[in-house]
Amino acid sequence: MSTSLDDIVISGMSGRFPLSDSVDELARNLFSGVDLITESDSRWPKNFCDISSRMGRIESYDRFDANFFGITTEVAEDLDPQIRMLLEVAYEAIMDSENISYYMNLKGPSIVVDTACSSSLSALNLAINDLLLGKTDQAIVGGTHMLFNPIFSQYKQYIGMCSPRGVSAVLDESADGYVKSDAVCCLFLQRANDAHRVYGRVVSARMGMDGYKTCGKFFPSSEAQEALMIEAYKCENIDPLKLTYFEAHATGTKVGDTVEMKAVYKAYCEAPARKDPLPIGCLKSSMGHSEGASGVAAIIKVLISYENESIPPNLNLKNLKQELKPYFPPLLPINKTLPYKPGSIIIKKIKEENNEIQYNYKKQIGVMTEKSVRQLWLLFPGLGGQWTAMAKALMPIKIFADKVEECHQILQEFGIDLKDMLLSEDKTLMSTMTAKFCSTTAIEIALYEVMKAIDMTPDGIIGHSFGEIACAYADGCLSTREAMVVTYIRGRVTESDTKLPKSLMAVVGLSELETLKRCPKGTDIAYSNGLPLHSRYMITSKQPMIDNIEKYVAKPKLRSKKWLSTAVTPEDIDNESLRYASGEYFAHNLVSRVRFYETLKQLPSNAVVLELGPHSLFKRIVTETLPNSTHISLMKKDSNHSNLDLFMSGLATIYELGFNPSIDKLYARVEWPVARNTQSISSLIKWDHSLQYDRKIYPKMYNRVNASDMNVWISPHVKEDAFYYDHRLDGDVLFPATGYLLL
Repeated sequence: MSTSLDDIVISGMSGRFPLSDSVDELARNLFSGVDLITESDSRWPKNFCDISSRMGRIESYDRFDANFFGITTEVAEDLDPQIRMLLEVAYEAIMDSENISYYMNLKGPSIVVDTACSSSLSALNLAINDLLLGKTDQAIVGGTHMLFNPIFSQYKQYIGMCSPRGVSAVLDESADGYVKSDAVCCLFLQRANDAHRVYGRVVSARMGMDGYKTCGKFFPSSEAQEALMIEAYKCENIDPLKLTYFEAHATGTKVGDTVEMKAVYKAYCEAPARKDPLPIGCLKSSMGHSEGASGVAAIIKVLISYENESIPPNLNLKNLKQELKPYFPPLLPINKTLPYKPGSIIIKKIKEENNEIQYNYKKQIGVMTEKSVRQLWLLFPGLGGQWTAMAKALMPIKIFADKVEECHQILQEFGIDLKDMLLSEDKTLMSTMTAKFCSTTAIEIALYEVMKAIDMTPDGIIGHSFGEIACAYADGCLSTREAMVVTYIRGRVTESDTKLPKSLMAVVGLSELETLKRCPKGTDIAYSNGLPLHSRYMITSKQPMIDNIEKYVAKPKLRSKKWLSTAVTPEDIDNESLRYASGEYFAHNLVSRVRFYETLKQLPSNAVVLELGPHSLFKRIVTETLPNSTHISLMKKDSNHSNLDLFMSGLATIYELGFNPSIDKLYARVEWPVARNTQSISSLIKWDHSLQYDRKIYPKMYNRVNASDMNVWISPHVKEDAFYYDHRLDGDVLFPATGYLLL
């Protein structure tokens, strides 16, 4: 299937840059005017061969999530750091397009492109051509450049290409060469109809060569660049005056910047008689020249400008180079953040090939296939997990917030401001039993509604103490109104019971039988493996509770087999009234010992137990009682700063265990492609970087004062040296001549 050029879009981007481990971090640094070029001896000793130790460095290259990609630690150690980072960055770029059903089982052509500084743009051009010809539906275009050997810098500084000061003074009178920089970055290209996000739309792509030049191949041709630019817009019938921003190759070399600006001026200003200024962006002034990766890096900067509707400032431009003044204006150097409405952009790279890519921004308003073999059980806790403002972190989840609002409206009839209790930091609001009961039940049924919405249907439910009210709701026995009113009645009845005797309670780490042997006569065990609240002394509250509940739950519903009661004993099986979620049942729950431990043992030994409450109360009890089980909680006490992350991490754990939560139902319906300024996904991905791999530091043996000090030891016991011993003559090991290249 062929397609038109305008149908090709960039839908994902990601990267690692100097002092920036994500595109979002790069954007913050660029707009803050941070100089990403730093001085360090992390690659080779300072002042080695008089080379400037200033460059744009990625310092996190020794981290990699090998396990995620199914790579052993040993193999990962031997991989080039650029390959390790490129794997993560490519995955991030794909995920950034919100193409979550995409798997890294790549089948199309895989090509390594080396055209010097234009490598990544040459790769982009090849990808665009394959998309145009219908040879592929989507493409990953990556660019990498990292410098671990100072010899290249030494040579280029010697011939005047690299700055001996290590200052990227692009377009400035003081410019004395470029500064090298690391970058590992990726773009994800798709057809517009398939894209869930559109960062930029390709409208023209051209490649060219300077051809023969009497001045030598290292001197660029202004005429060739000008011709390529004009060809790019004429062939696609693009009005050059609609170009509103030019991101330049400009590196800071003495000749190259002048030649390029002359070509830009002639192609986009003089020829079409431009009157308005044309802003010139120079990424390399901020981070240096990432050579083969610089084309994709420049595109990412442009897309950052699109997303933020402003262009970051160029750095180190104090006095415009004298040779450039005939072109400025109408060319305009960007010395401070420039407000910008996206239009057409030129990304130009020149070296042995001239590549020109033009973008036009058009404003836009993984699934498990098998169910887990393990059972999912919901656990609703009772008292003890409540805390002030405990709903605040999850209110951005609409399903949760709507249920909280519904509960709030119900309790307002009884003079209770539930939202105040759940969102306020005022601890006095949680001082009564009624407040503690009602706020906890509201949280539990709101969490259940979220689980229900994302299709997490439990195999069973179990509750502790008044957590059984939420069980009744989840079992379909109580409506939201009935559940909240029953909870309210429980609190009010117990608080108003003047006949309750004063008593003491204690938590004892013994079994039920051992505890009974040691207790004086008349002592009640309220909970077995639980919190000490229930006892026979609550008997005076039983009938008032039944009477009040029956006013609101006139026709109790039969409890299902999914609900394992922790209030009913084997002796109560024949009690018909306790088979229903009735006033009789909840009053029985109030006055009876909680049989949590005995009931918990009825769950499958490998059950996944999801505790739906404001805090994790039962992890230890669950895991000790069911050694092969997995306990998951979604909230933590006094942790509003992290509870939304904890909630989402809990859902991720559920997914990893083989369940398939419909996460998309947590969000409003999305119109594709998403609007500009939508948070990028690539910057949110968290990798396991707990392992540190070898850092590539240039050997100290190269920095010896005397040649006689330069002794190199080679051992067959060192993995890196083992291959030398494969070079033999008549059975004897002979050091290969080519081995000197590696010393």
